[in-house]
Amino acid sequence: MGHSARYIIIGEAHELSHQATLWKTTLYLEPAPQRYPWKLGVTGRSELGAVTHVTY
Repeated sequence: MGHSARYIIIGEAHELSHQATLWKTTLYLEPAPQRYPWKLGVTGRSELGAVTHVTY
């Protein structure tokens, strides 16, 4: 049971049931990339306006 892989949490949901005695959390995952295109403090991968753009 189980496996070894890396994931990124992209969302979560919470549910309270059984007269507020059971708290259920569901995490939504996607596989982590092999290489991240942006990395803080790494030359060529983090310069704002050059190789990095602000988004929301």
